Amino acid sequence: MRTDWVKHDDMALALRLLTPENSLVVETCLVTGLRVSDVLSFTRYHLFAGNDIPVLEHKTRKMRTVHVPDDLLKRLNDNAGLYYVFEGAHSAYKHRTRQAVWHDVKRASKALRLKGNLAPHSARKIYAVQIYKEQGLEACRKALNHNDTSTTLIYLLSELIK
Repeated sequence: MRTDWVKHDDMALALRLLTPENSLVVETCLVTGLRVSDVLSFTRYHLFAGNDIPVLEHKTRKMRTVHVPDDLLKRLNDNAGLYYVFEGAHSAYKHRTRQAVWHDVKRASKALRLKGNLAPHSARKIYAVQIYKEQGLEACRKALNHNDTSTTLIYLLSELIK
């Protein structure tokens, strides 16, 4: 089942119901447009780069640099464990799982009785729509690191269908 685009206000409400760490994960996705798996793989070493963090995307194996505002960077640093920024439940040397974040988002969505399929990937769709509205289709395609505009359009159509 595909995740849905949701209003930014609905996502903001859901963020309040998440655990603080999961909220920080989803907020980072909202600000950077990264997939949750890429955010969860952040290490302390990623944060040494400062506001412009180089990321090797897991799904596509493409490099990209994302800008993280000062306040978010500080919170990421404050949250960082021994190795990963988002440590796993059982080991400091494993990162938090995508499933842990997904379950928390689903719990919040159910508690708020939100319509649609809210999931962590919804944050990437919100980011896509925001970039599209501010800068246009080509900028959105580049920001999401898509090769093909048709892939970007799928993200944007999810907002129009709502």
